[in-house]
Amino acid sequence: MAGNTTDGREARLARAQELVGEISALPSMPEVVNRLLAMLDDTKADAAEITHAIEQDIGLAGRVLKMVNSPFYGFSTKIASVKRAVTLLGLSAIKHLVLGVAMERAFVTEDDKYFNKKAFWRHSLAAGSIGLMLARHIGRQEPEEVFTCALLHDVGRMVESQFFYSDHMEAHERAAQKQTSLVEEENALLGTNHAYFSAAVLKRWNFPEIAVSSAMLHHELSKSDFLGEETIGRLYA
Repeated sequence: MAGNTTDGREARLARAQELVGEISALPSMPEVVNRLLAMLDDTKADAAEITHAIEQDIGLAGRVLKMVNSPFYGFSTKIASVKRAVTLLGLSAIKHLVLGVAMERAFVTEDDKYFNKKAFWRHSLAAGSIGLMLARHIGRQEPEEVFTCALLHDVGRMVESQFFYSDHMEAHERAAQKQTSLVEEENALLGTNHAYFSAAVLKRWNFPEIAVSSAMLHHELSKSDFLGEETIGRLYA
């Protein structure tokens, strides 16, 4: 893709940050989620404190119980307490769920011709799971970090669909009609694209730089980029 120089990337990120900064209704990360993520990132995290924090949020508690009682885990008896669910699922799975719930709550994007929320979350969760599997396979020291990067890499698609709807629709229409890439048409219309919207939002929410850069570059990396942390952004493109 043309323009994948450092200057081009900086310009697209600056443009995305400018546009995101103009969104008065852009949500902040829910406080309960911020608190839980801080706890879950703490190596001395106390399961009882985490359980208590989850129980304060009825919706999140319900999602935890739904998850632990899903056929995927196959427990023979119904799990009725959040405390038991946290023990059985483990803190890693709880963190994944909290991140997913946070993103769902943050945006109220409606389905349209080119964006389906359920399909979007299936893709995001699949990307996270595959990223986690690959990170473990290659022996990465912090594989959960890859899950987070992969789960959140396309959050900019929701930003675009909700706050830049006409450009979102036109970019898809142009790409379909001209047989060009969506990113190319987004750049032409907005001066940036959904990957950079992802980076701008994650930066605004104080996510680690690796999450910001992997989201920003997941459509751009070439073979010459294949070593180092930026590679994470290519694992789930």
